[in-house]
Amino acid sequence: MSDIPSNGARGAADPSGGDRPSFERARLLLGAATALLAVSWLPLHRLLDPERTGLAGRATRVAAEAAWEQALVGSILLLLAATALGRFVVPAGAREMVARVTATLNRTPLVAVALGAGVAAALASGVVASVHFGRAPTSVDEMVQLLHARILVTGQAALSLPPGSEAHWSIQNSLFTPYGWASVYPPFHTLLLSVGMALGAPWLIGPIAVGVAVTATVHAVEAAVPDDPALARWSGLAMAGSPFLLVLGATHLSHSTAAALTALALWASLRARNGSTWAAGSAGMASGLLLATRPWTGVVLGAAAAVTCVWPLRRTNGSRPWKRAMAFGAGGSAPVLALLAWNQNLFGHPFRLGYSAAFGPSHGLGFHRDPWGNEYGWVEAVAYTASDLSQLGVHLFETAPPALVLIGLGLAAGAVLPSGLEILAGWLLLGVLSVIPYWHHGSHFGPRLLFEVGPLAAVLTVAAARGLFDLRATPRWGRDGATWLVLLSVLSALVTVPLTLRGPLAAPGPAGRVLREVDDSTVVFAHGSWGSRTAARLVSSGMRRDSVETALRRNDACSVHEYATWRRIRVGPAPPLDLTPRSGMPAHLRSVELAEGIVMSVDPSRTVTAACAREAGSDAAGGSAELEPLLWLAPPLPGARVIVARDLGPEANHRLMEGFPGYTPRVMIGGTRSVPGGILDYEAGMELLWGRPAASDDG
Repeated sequence: MSDIPSNGARGAADPSGGDRPSFERARLLLGAATALLAVSWLPLHRLLDPERTGLAGRATRVAAEAAWEQALVGSILLLLAATALGRFVVPAGAREMVARVTATLNRTPLVAVALGAGVAAALASGVVASVHFGRAPTSVDEMVQLLHARILVTGQAALSLPPGSEAHWSIQNSLFTPYGWASVYPPFHTLLLSVGMALGAPWLIGPIAVGVAVTATVHAVEAAVPDDPALARWSGLAMAGSPFLLVLGATHLSHSTAAALTALALWASLRARNGSTWAAGSAGMASGLLLATRPWTGVVLGAAAAVTCVWPLRRTNGSRPWKRAMAFGAGGSAPVLALLAWNQNLFGHPFRLGYSAAFGPSHGLGFHRDPWGNEYGWVEAVAYTASDLSQLGVHLFETAPPALVLIGLGLAAGAVLPSGLEILAGWLLLGVLSVIPYWHHGSHFGPRLLFEVGPLAAVLTVAAARGLFDLRATPRWGRDGATWLVLLSVLSALVTVPLTLRGPLAAPGPAGRVLREVDDSTVVFAHGSWGSRTAARLVSSGMRRDSVETALRRNDACSVHEYATWRRIRVGPAPPLDLTPRSGMPAHLRSVELAEGIVMSVDPSRTVTAACAREAGSDAAGGSAELEPLLWLAPPLPGARVIVARDLGPEANHRLMEGFPGYTPRVMIGGTRSVPGGILDYEAGMELLWGRPAASDDG
């Protein structure tokens, strides 16, 4: 972190001969600093109205409130401590030590630093995946993609199921296509998981992708900021120690693959600026694969890569812009065409994604009600995006003050930033802007929709920290205080990161161990919740998932059960349901305990039917063992030793078993206070859960 030469600053020099940037740039940087500090220190997440935004808004407010409190308290404490130390203690020894480390890094070849940082990040993320996550998925999204990956290993794009059995295998974020069961996700990350599954280690895909992202980002920083070689090297070390990158990258989510492709596209497009058509083609390929991994991210950052490739619009080292543009298009054409073919075959149209095929147009971009009936307008967009940024600042390095505060303070204090950094900042800004029109702002170990540009946020944090560390300020205590602020921030991370990782971040379920104890040729019926059974019946009858969500949330549980039965038999008029999408539960419904420990939304004016009481009673008797954590381990593939299916009652189960001659049925229950969970003999399980088989509506 040695002093940055004055020619590394962007903008005209001050007439007095100093290194300060021009007035125009200073005003721009001050505006950026104000915005970052406002996002970090103002509780904008409180704009989310739970009445309008439902459970998603409530969960976001809770997570953002914790991040905001940590940001505010940490910033105040460390600013006070740094100011006090700056007045009385000169950190000369720290500056000398950092200067020696910087000199050593600058002497080390960039390839070695980039590869070393990438390998370190991959190993650390792999440890998190193995030790903390037990190599198991941590969310339904991962479970569904792992199931689809297992299907791809067999050479099928979708899983063909016995006719009429769809409800036994309907799970979240999936749909039934003309070719069978499929997930809603784009194909490329799922394809990578299938490669890992074929090799017996799908859990390594995320950590390897994180390592690639770190390595490629180090090279991209060097390409964007060639006059400051230390920045790329320090950034590599920082990214290799980022809890946000390592923990979320340890999951099976597609964000890790998208981050690697984003970094590769950035690096290649920056190299293409020197006139390389080969690099432009590589940037196009990475952008196309990004589109086939996370489509909206691919559109936004792929466009950024295309512009980066062809700019400046002049002949460069013998390569004209149109040649680079053609190379970019050629490189990206194959994955884009493959995505369009995938969509056409599975979802009926080349531009229809699985999300929209399953949930309808309400899953698309824009300001409207989401598939759960929650409002998403400009106020919600601002609140959700501010929450994402606030959490990113806190979780990127777990420092106090947060990373975004360090960047904001660096800009406000006039820290000199190297020329070329604006390209990386522009990509980061585009990544942030891209989440604004999307109603879903998921938080999973941090703001996961910003994971793809997380490495760039780490680079800007390092640049701002170096600027503060080398701040040319008067009086002296101001310069020393800024140095102490950086040192204390690093020390705070050394304390908080071990606390963050001190226990299992997501306890792996016992599903794999339990299924391994099952004998050969067995169909295990997992008894999930009444709500999941009803949802599966509705989806298998052709009802779109957004309507299913509305039906379950806005209606009496017995009414929805009766409607699901009617859709199967189609006799008489359809029972009336409220299918108008709105957030929350209607005022006329009450949460009532229908059986011991089983609380459902019911209309007090209705009488609970025997069929409904039977459904609730089965859950009270055996507890819930949902299908999602199990199905990816034992799907109904041809020749499978063990198959897991949803328990829909004795009659429906019997019909399913007719298609699996030679298999022995058994039952898995989640357990209650009086009955332990596990796998039971089928007859005993049916007797416990359902009593005597009734010729009613259990199919």
